[in-house]
Amino acid sequence: MDKILLSTGRDSSVTVTNDGATILKAIGVDNPAAKVLVDMSKVQDDEVGDGTTSVTVLAAELLREAELLIARKIHPQTIIAGWRAATKASREALLKAAVDHGNDEVKFREDLMNIAGTTLSSKLLTHHKDHFVKLAVEAVLRLKGSGNLEAIHVIKKLGGSLADSYLDEGFLLDKKIGVNQPKRIENAKILIANTGMDTDKIKIFGSRVRVDSTAKVAEIEQAEKEKMKEKVDRILKHGINCFINRQLIYNYPEHLFGAAGVMAIEHADFAGVERLALVTGGEIASTFDHPELVKLGSCKLIEEVMIGEDKLIHFSGVAMGEACTIVLRGATQQILDEAERSLHDALCVLAQTVKDTRTVYGGGCSEMLMANAVAELAVRTPGKESVAMESFAKALRMIPTIIADNAGYDSADLVAQLRAAHSEGKTTYGLDMKEGVIGDMSVLGVTESFQVKRQVLLSAAEAAEMILRVDDIIKAAPRIPLIRFKSIKKQLKEKGELEEFWRNHHPDVFARRYLHCFPADIALSVGTASERLYDYMNAQYYGVVSVGTPPQSFTVVFDTGSSNFWVPSAYCISEACRVHQKFKSFKSDSYEHGGEAFSLQYGSGQLLGIAGKDTLQISNISIKGQDFGESVFEPGTTFVLAHFDGVLGLGYPSLAVGNALPVFDSIMNQQLVEEPVFSFYLKRGDDTDNGGELILGGIDHSLYKGSIHWVPVTEKSYWQIHMNNIKIQGRVALCSHGCEAIVDSGTSLITGPSSQIRRLQAYIGASPSNTGEVKTVQQKTAREEEKLVHDAKG
Repeated sequence: MDKILLSTGRDSSVTVTNDGATILKAIGVDNPAAKVLVDMSKVQDDEVGDGTTSVTVLAAELLREAELLIARKIHPQTIIAGWRAATKASREALLKAAVDHGNDEVKFREDLMNIAGTTLSSKLLTHHKDHFVKLAVEAVLRLKGSGNLEAIHVIKKLGGSLADSYLDEGFLLDKKIGVNQPKRIENAKILIANTGMDTDKIKIFGSRVRVDSTAKVAEIEQAEKEKMKEKVDRILKHGINCFINRQLIYNYPEHLFGAAGVMAIEHADFAGVERLALVTGGEIASTFDHPELVKLGSCKLIEEVMIGEDKLIHFSGVAMGEACTIVLRGATQQILDEAERSLHDALCVLAQTVKDTRTVYGGGCSEMLMANAVAELAVRTPGKESVAMESFAKALRMIPTIIADNAGYDSADLVAQLRAAHSEGKTTYGLDMKEGVIGDMSVLGVTESFQVKRQVLLSAAEAAEMILRVDDIIKAAPRIPLIRFKSIKKQLKEKGELEEFWRNHHPDVFARRYLHCFPADIALSVGTASERLYDYMNAQYYGVVSVGTPPQSFTVVFDTGSSNFWVPSAYCISEACRVHQKFKSFKSDSYEHGGEAFSLQYGSGQLLGIAGKDTLQISNISIKGQDFGESVFEPGTTFVLAHFDGVLGLGYPSLAVGNALPVFDSIMNQQLVEEPVFSFYLKRGDDTDNGGELILGGIDHSLYKGSIHWVPVTEKSYWQIHMNNIKIQGRVALCSHGCEAIVDSGTSLITGPSSQIRRLQAYIGASPSNTGEVKTVQQKTAREEEKLVHDAKG
């Protein structure tokens, strides 16, 4: 039976499916044992593409049997020993029953048709099974044994019926050719790019240009056009006749391409562009100064075609000859989505069978064979292990029982008949659910992939055994490994570019980040203090988190000096985004579009983006509906050098821009940690992958000596505390009358009022640089070795 999945949130959607992987991926699971089963089904889907429901059902039945055995005082280790022997006997029985027609092309094609038919029998496509079986088998056989399903493109188009779906021997891009563009190109040379072609518009945020006449405006516009023309000329030097861009192409460059006889296609979808690059043999380019380094794609013909009322671009004779497109038609989006999931399962199983050509019979036949083999072993085995083996056999027999129940037949009667048939030597018999009787699966053509069936058996047995071994649940504090890299400032210094950078930017770190904390200590001519890019010039420690469903990984700075969480967007137009991971919201099933624009002030401009919500995974905890920002514009060139993709703020909500709830507040609200505590362990030394840990919800007492002194937070914005004084070699050197201080993990600097910092520099034998930062002397002095102690109140 199908299920309706109703998502929550502002963009709630309805999904109708009976695909086990889709259902398990969508449901919320809190029980740790249930999470193991969900993860197991995901592995099954990733490995072989089908059998996700079977593996979950078998594992659940094994656990049900184990519960009964434990109630009979049979020890878990005894059960596991019996199950391991049963798994081995089942695998041997399955291997013995496998049939291999890999050397017979006709019979092997028939096996593939049967396997596809068996896979689709329980799906939405069952009423058009013969049609889709042919489509799937033809598409997979075109791969010539490679199993590279990336070469098979699936397009969904509303209209018509499922029977109108077809296989196209080429590649279809769901875009249309622009006005005044060539509609047909033969022997195409294709440059696939992800670059801004809209810079004929001013995009300097926060800037103003004053002119005293319309002629000056015309001069500016002409200069912009000349700049764009130079870029188009560089592209045309590649000798292309088709230009496909991931981003927009404005009217002027589109006109220039058209005048040169080059087809220009804009705003191609991300997945489509990547697959197009694969099948045409090209690469996605973003710079065009060296044509000899750019790999162009090619095909014999590009033309515009119609599917229903929509125009698409057809690429035929592509470099990857096995590439093809399956066009799905249907009355509603839900039907198309479920048809795609069903077809995906069939394609995955067929691709797996092409690699391992062995097949077994379905309809519960294989499970009954394995159950009988285990039962025979149990009869020959003395002791309590034989009871565990019998329970394993019973769990295997539940698969045909559930098949019969789901079809609406009397499962007890059918399974009894099937057991009798197998005991009589009819080892190819299974359940014929069309007629509600048992039958010969070899005659009916009910065939399954050996690899799928084997994976179901092994995954279910291993998962059940792992859960059975557990006798208690201990909630551990999540740990995020930190990676230590060279800071941005150190990289600039090694390249000899740091002094020039400071000359161009004139930073004042203290003023930028902490102005409102010490209003009496510093006089500034700037306006509202804001978080600046230079705050992260000295950042050295980063960790990995993931966002979305399925998860997309990002490296972030865990920053107690800010409160917003942001990562680059797939739609980001800045150079920094090109060299970092970008969040693809359209690939996340749990993404909620907020729509509100946000901006964070930085030294060289504003970071601009769009607010949203999604699932955030940090170590072993999952935070639902976390507020975060997708940056679409990142200022300056400094982020290009950064090892981190984004920033995860750990400050208080009062610091957050746009009323976003900080990550740790979300963790506490969702009760994902035992204690409202997080702790940093940072290692010194050279650049290393093992830079320390961030621990959420606890403290690792093995990582320090002595005892912890707790200090109250004096202002809940930054992590601000009161300091009694700062001592060097036991003598009070700074902050003699007490002062406020901020614990900031987003920078490796000690920052403070100029007078205090100058005294500290004098104590350690250092001199200030022209930016106010410490420039240490080359020759070490005894004073540099002196002990610096911060005496915090508490």
